[in-house]
Amino acid sequence: MEQDKTQTLDQAAEQLKAAKAARTKKIAIWSSIGVAVVAIIIGSIFAIRHFGSQKQAEAIGMADIEQNDSIRTAMYKKIADDGSYKANERAQLMTAIKLYNDSNYKECLSYLEKPSVSSDIIATGINCLKGDCNVNLNQIDEAIKCYKSALDEADNNPVTTPFVLNKLAQVYHHQKNYAEEFNCYEQIRRDYPSFMSDIEKYYQRAKTLAGK
Repeated sequence: MEQDKTQTLDQAAEQLKAAKAARTKKIAIWSSIGVAVVAIIIGSIFAIRHFGSQKQAEAIGMADIEQNDSIRTAMYKKIADDGSYKANERAQLMTAIKLYNDSNYKECLSYLEKPSVSSDIIATGINCLKGDCNVNLNQIDEAIKCYKSALDEADNNPVTTPFVLNKLAQVYHHQKNYAEEFNCYEQIRRDYPSFMSDIEKYYQRAKTLAGK
């Protein structure tokens, strides 16, 4: 009986170990996709310079300087849900970023549908973040559509285009769609060689797997 109990505990430990390993592997896959996920948006968001009213400008200014994270998020959400001024658009994006960082991917997507922006850089960031949300929700086909939309908005921008191509390549690799992965890395290697110092490693891997 004692031996059976020991075997049961050993089996449970092995199952826990296997589950942890699988989770770690998944995290490794998605974290490589999600690294600097909001860098484009954070870097470009302050390009929105004009607010719809002094009241809205003051409200988002107060949210910007609030030190308490939960209070600041609540302030951004209140502004984001109130009207269509430029201040609201920035609040919507700040709210989406916070929701993403908290792993609230579905709600993040709902806020990313709100802004109507004219900046190609910000539009690239929004679509890229949509793609990351869909990746984490295991909606891979939708993620690919979002990344492709981000590429369209990027319009060969030397900073944002290779950033999105790299994300797309990683998704294709996860899908075992090595031909498309190869195409992404080939484009980065050809047009944006300074983007990744180790691009050759990934290019050669994709080339081999794609049978090129």
